[in-house]
Amino acid sequence: MEIIKKDFTISSNHPDLELLCQITKTSPDDLRGSSHGGSEPYESNYMKVYSLRYWGPASIAELEKQIEEVNKKTSKYNFVLDGVSDYEVEWDNDRTWPASFGFKSIEK
Repeated sequence: MEIIKKDFTISSNHPDLELLCQITKTSPDDLRGSSHGGSEPYESNYMKVYSLRYWGPASIAELEKQIEEVNKKTSKYNFVLDGVSDYEVEWDNDRTWPASFGFKSIEK
């Protein structure tokens, strides 16, 4: 039996994403796709956040508040926070990854 991944992604040019970017001070250019395995696999998105290195309780609470605010204004999707990642440096200092937050885009 084939397991079908649920798709919780959004297009980088969707007006609802533009609202999310305005409120979270991110850019549609920083939208990336993400694949999650497990018993209920799914596809979602994450946004790179260059203005922050490490997520703390206050910055996560602020992000949750911003997502709640944008969900009141969106036309097609509600956004659900799916985790955060801190700025990361590869073990040999060869590459870095900016902080980011993952989210699901769920049709209203």
